[in-house]
Amino acid sequence: MRDKSVIIIFIAAVFVFLNVRIAASDLVCTTREGSCAAGEVVIFKLSDNDLTNDAGNAIPGPHAELPTQTNYKWFVCCKDTSGVSIGNECIPAGGRERVVLFNLTSPTNAHAWLPNSGSGVGYPVCISYASATANCYATSGSCNPGYECIAKLTAETNAHISNCTSDFPYSICCSLTPIAALPVTPLQIEWVKPSITPIDVKEGENVEFEVYVVNKSAPIARVQLLREEDGEVKIIKDMEFDKMEEHGEEKRWHYTASMSYDDFKWGDNIMLANVTDKNGNTLRTDSERVIIKKAIEIRYEKPTPEDGSVLYSDKFIINVSVKNYTAEIETVKFTVTAEINSVPFNYEPTISGDRYDFVKDGRFFYHIELTSLSLGTYTFKASATDKDGYSDETEKRSVTISGIGGLSVGIDIVPVVQEDDRKYTNVTEVDLKLTYQDVDNKRCYLRNDSMAWEDIPCADSYSGWELINKDGTRTVWFNETNGTHEGIASDSIILDRTHPWSSLSAGRELHDISTDGTKITFSLSGDDPPLPDGSYGVGIKCYNISYNFTDGTTWYGWRVWNDCVTTNTEFDLEEFAKNTLGPGKTANDLDGYIFFFKSEAIDKLLNKEKKKGYDVKKIIYAPKCIKTYVKTGSDTIISKEGGIASARSKATIVVESRPGCTLTNIEINYTAHPIHEPKSNWEWEQSSCSGAPCSVDVGPFNEDMEIKYYVKAKISSGGKEKSPPTAPNDLWYFYMLYRPIAEFEEHNVVLKLGRRYNIRIKVRNIQPVRSDINVQLSLSKGKGRIQQYVYFPDSTNFIRTVTLNPQEEKVINATFYANKEGVYSIGLTAWSLSNPNLQDNDIMNIKVVMYKELSEINVYSLMVLFIASLIIFAFIHSRLF
Repeated sequence: MRDKSVIIIFIAAVFVFLNVRIAASDLVCTTREGSCAAGEVVIFKLSDNDLTNDAGNAIPGPHAELPTQTNYKWFVCCKDTSGVSIGNECIPAGGRERVVLFNLTSPTNAHAWLPNSGSGVGYPVCISYASATANCYATSGSCNPGYECIAKLTAETNAHISNCTSDFPYSICCSLTPIAALPVTPLQIEWVKPSITPIDVKEGENVEFEVYVVNKSAPIARVQLLREEDGEVKIIKDMEFDKMEEHGEEKRWHYTASMSYDDFKWGDNIMLANVTDKNGNTLRTDSERVIIKKAIEIRYEKPTPEDGSVLYSDKFIINVSVKNYTAEIETVKFTVTAEINSVPFNYEPTISGDRYDFVKDGRFFYHIELTSLSLGTYTFKASATDKDGYSDETEKRSVTISGIGGLSVGIDIVPVVQEDDRKYTNVTEVDLKLTYQDVDNKRCYLRNDSMAWEDIPCADSYSGWELINKDGTRTVWFNETNGTHEGIASDSIILDRTHPWSSLSAGRELHDISTDGTKITFSLSGDDPPLPDGSYGVGIKCYNISYNFTDGTTWYGWRVWNDCVTTNTEFDLEEFAKNTLGPGKTANDLDGYIFFFKSEAIDKLLNKEKKKGYDVKKIIYAPKCIKTYVKTGSDTIISKEGGIASARSKATIVVESRPGCTLTNIEINYTAHPIHEPKSNWEWEQSSCSGAPCSVDVGPFNEDMEIKYYVKAKISSGGKEKSPPTAPNDLWYFYMLYRPIAEFEEHNVVLKLGRRYNIRIKVRNIQPVRSDINVQLSLSKGKGRIQQYVYFPDSTNFIRTVTLNPQEEKVINATFYANKEGVYSIGLTAWSLSNPNLQDNDIMNIKVVMYKELSEINVYSLMVLFIASLIIFAFIHSRLF
């Protein structure tokens, strides 16, 4: 009998162990697996019950989801033992109240924000109640006696969240006290519509807002609809009285307002309503979240004709701009229809999204030009589609091609260069081809844009017409009447006298022939920028590459090396040595030579860039005997010109002899200096060896360090050698960083197919000065451009520049989305634009699955539970026996 009692007590102890209550209060909250017990209400759900996942791996903390979601199996369940009716509604009805405990960043797989942390948006988690007062608060510590702990957070914002068994620093505490009646307040305002938030609104849809107001002390003066914008609350419109309803002795006054799709800004719209009575009392609702689903937007741009225009010409241009918010532009389609002399006219050209004219203010510009049109009315529209399949289209417009009094005239500006349907000139005097009808008048008329008409003799051509002296699109009008009409015909040409720009790059300044080879490889880049009015330049034709050099005593002046090249190119040091120094000379004979290179772009109108200075400097180094390199604690060799190693372990500077040489009396002179301190008072150290190999360890350090060094040694052929050869004026250098410049916050993620994932990236400026840091993402899986899968939301691109103050750290966000299952590896490259130009890398993997994968059983947790059970069993057994 006693053995049976022991077993019963043991089972009861284990049960208690698995269902520990966190605090003593009328409100009781418990974490349960799968569902809540009778009389309990689920407040929210957790991905894990502790700080390990089901596979037994340690995690930073669980994620959470709303109680209405179905992805997680751990339920945080609450009930009130004093009889207060509780629930989880955030918009309660029937006189119930609610308290927002915290906000989630998304409906599931979410981090949490405290309600007063300034997040402004989110998915609230609430506890609702009736006939009671609630006192809920967040504290950095444990809950006070009489308060129940509902959840714990790692921080005030963007926090991991757990039940109250963890040691997370922030606790969410609540107490409910039953009361006979709630105290009277002068005003009450509650949302009626929308009843569920957040809501998605698509083009063509309206959103109906409705609140009810209860006034206790004075008549209602006004009810207003508000929106949060950039941290401020702005009035959108007055809400209109709709009806009054009686609920017992309480009168509820209903007010409504409607907003169309176009009334919202794109993205999240945080809406509120505010009531003011005639005593000056005021009260606001909680926020409602409206999301505008507009993935892509297209609109007309000048000089597209307005709807109903009559044109006295045989041509017109349809010009549009497209803004894409979530994916790359796939196509832009134009549709033009008409019926000319009872014959249908249908023209539907489609332009690939990457064939845009230019980009301005984040909008991509596209156009078509219709020419040689017959008289009649033409109807047109344009549409754009992105690579996710979302589309948008303009409204339809109509334009009538007409003439005056039966006159048939035309004008054609003779270009210097024709690019597709665009005409270009780089001079202000142009020749015109004219067509006109031979009528009684003997004069014709020309004008520039909106300038005054000038009369000319009617002829088939006109030479030397002077355009307005300003780069951009210039229009000339031709009129065969008395000059007072708007114009019968016109033609446009782009005046482009703006030179293009170019850049030449070729890596580090010191060219070590022993490691870099005998050829210098150059990368060319350039652009012909838009003109002041937004017109696109004619485009680059080619590049001239020039060089200048010195042997240390004589400068030889600039000379053109490559004339009008269009691709990246190489400078052959072996060929230069043979042609310049004479037969038998090699690249090694150029040791100590200094070269300067520059590129100058030429556009198709022969506007030429005139560059002062140079793009690339190269010091030629042909080492004779010294070989030196830097390796990390893991024996990884890094560059001795700007390489990066971890400061948490040592780095080793190594010196070796090259084949056929013997080094003696080796000196390694080196210095280490904190990067964040001013670059002065470098303290040098020296390590000496009688022969090679020779090495010295540097580090570890508990801060970011810059290491500089040079080597001196005697060589077997006599004399001395230094590395680098110009030391100590020039030095080898590398960096040892205690923390990376940029890194992913999470490196392995499982994502359910069809969901977007917010990638958080920590970026850090280790410099002593304000610096711009470029952050670029790459992708190892996926067809098409990277922007289809991962991009920065504010730019719909995969590269972003972050400006940081000295020693500042910031978290930036990127968005990932994939429409197919698989493992996607995302690479991160960050580099600072201030000296020193540091570069860092990281990688993360996102596994996209059809269904949320369940982890394996948490073995560690089972072991802990088993051991604890044995201890309890032994304790009870010893007491009973």
